[in-house]
Amino acid sequence: MKQRRSVNKLVEVQLLKTLPGIGVEGQILHVKPGYMRNYLHIDNKACYITPNNPPRIPVVDVEDLRLQEQRKRKQLQQKKQEENVQEEETDKLEPAEQAKEEANGAMTLEELSDLFSSMKSSKRVPDKPDLKVQSNIFDATKEMIPGLEVEGHEFDSVQDIDNKLPKLLTLSNSALPINKKTLAKHIEELTERNIDIGKLNLSYIDTPEDHIDSITETGRFQVRLKSDDEKTSITRVLEVE
Repeated sequence: MKQRRSVNKLVEVQLLKTLPGIGVEGQILHVKPGYMRNYLHIDNKACYITPNNPPRIPVVDVEDLRLQEQRKRKQLQQKKQEENVQEEETDKLEPAEQAKEEANGAMTLEELSDLFSSMKSSKRVPDKPDLKVQSNIFDATKEMIPGLEVEGHEFDSVQDIDNKLPKLLTLSNSALPINKKTLAKHIEELTERNIDIGKLNLSYIDTPEDHIDSITETGRFQVRLKSDDEKTSITRVLEVE
């Protein structure tokens, strides 16, 4: 007799609590139905994710968290190295400067400043007022004031949009059909950045390579936004409910 093969289908769930060795709060996992039913579903540790039940809390991308943690560690290490180098240079210079000043009877910076001020005041002609010239902070080579953005200047940075755009986008089915123009306006409201419709692609979640012009039904879709040079892109999930 032929033995029946059992298909162990995984289910998509979202962790509602951080569980050591399993995942962090907000992470999306694919687990066995029995594991979800007998362990994760108890005490509200996780919830099922279906087309009718989107994630309850903001989705957390573990890979993004790892990259952010790595960047923070590198910045801290670099900062500590710079501080150590500065301390070593200061420790070397201070004794040498003090010894030189004591041997030569050198004047301090405050004494030199007072001396120059008295010399200028003695040469000053009382009949002529001093002219105070303020340097212009406008840089003619850059054609803009440093630190300020020109009004109307388009900020072209996919990374900046990626930081501000949620992992899961949601729109109501009352907005159907949803085209690229409608979606671009929704992203602009969330990120406060201008979106080029030509760099925006729509597709079904299971066929990301087949682009579509508009969405005419509820469900989950993939949204991809490319940079101007098309070398980098960001991807988001759109839930139409």
